[in-house]
Amino acid sequence: MVLLLLCLTPALSQTTLSVSLSNTNINANTTYFYTIVFSNSSSRINLTLFFPPQVILSNATTVSANTTALNTSQYTVSSANNSILINKAMSGSIALTINYVKNPPSAIQTTSFSISSNISIDSVSISAGSYIQYSSGSLQSCTYSFTGTTEQSNSILNMAAVLGNPIPIGSNTVAIYYPKQW
Repeated sequence: MVLLLLCLTPALSQTTLSVSLSNTNINANTTYFYTIVFSNSSSRINLTLFFPPQVILSNATTVSANTTALNTSQYTVSSANNSILINKAMSGSIALTINYVKNPPSAIQTTSFSISSNISIDSVSISAGSYIQYSSGSLQSCTYSFTGTTEQSNSILNMAAVLGNPIPIGSNTVAIYYPKQW
């Protein structure tokens, strides 16, 4: 029985993936860390790292493998499918550092990180319990005043706010709530 379990153990092993980042604030340019433990010692080529669609990769994004910076001929950043293709042979356990990545513009929770390679059993995502929770910045200041009084339905609220995180350019909505019966 023990011999049977020892023979089956390599067949049951699976590539594992974990992802962490240096700064979880929304809209922050930060560094992502992928830790990959491959299921066997076979050499991997064409390793692809997939990011959630809300995370922004750019032409400034750089990649290091086990603290060694890769040159731009060893990886390709694709904004079309929000991924990085690494065409350097790798095996065993690898720590990848991806610099100059922009976090999502809202405080979301995501598990949409995955990898794939030339070996089919390497196609894995981070586990549901290993999600990334992005955090919003604090409101730095907020002053307000009303023209008229709060009881008048035609009063105008004037507000000036300094946000902890910038609002990205584009179509965005800022909602201001206050009690119905102030």
